[in-house]
Amino acid sequence: MTTYAELMPYLVPELPGAHTPQILRAIREGVREFCLVTGAWWKDLDAIDIVADQQEYDLAASLPSDSDIAALRWVKVDDAIQDPTHFILSESATLRWRDNYIPARAITDGLKVSVTLLPALADDALAEWVLTRWYRGIVSFILVDMLSDPHRLYGRTGRLPYWQAEKDKWEHRAKFAAVHNHVNQDFRAGGTDWLI
Repeated sequence: MTTYAELMPYLVPELPGAHTPQILRAIREGVREFCLVTGAWWKDLDAIDIVADQQEYDLAASLPSDSDIAALRWVKVDDAIQDPTHFILSESATLRWRDNYIPARAITDGLKVSVTLLPALADDALAEWVLTRWYRGIVSFILVDMLSDPHRLYGRTGRLPYWQAEKDKWEHRAKFAAVHNHVNQDFRAGGTDWLI
């Protein structure tokens, strides 16, 4: 993990007059917003054994500590990608099959799930690869948010158009990477023989 404090040298020069607690709060919010909007932090979870007629599966054990699931990227059953509308994801990281799609047979390591992650709101660190790869995008999200605040008493206001362009550029790059770093396969190509 890499701490958010490592982003301070990129932010402080752009925010003269801003107090450290303001910046740290903006970092927490900005990192979460960047991860949510772009899907840049994701993980393919450990495979789970499917139990016949079992509707719910706990995903929490495979998650990085201090992270929350933002969304499902994909779900595979017996290596066939599935329609994500067949599943419900609870806040407690439980994946639940909708009633008409409960598996009828057991499959060892048959359930594979990829999720988009968010850092916990109270956390002050992020997976090193995410912060290292996407620090420039994260910084741009934070600066656009802080420099756009009409009540601010800090910052270099003339730099907002530059940081908005940077935000747009990095948001596009991160979304592109998130989409193209997983199996590019239509769910309809997957089978449903596991229902039988």
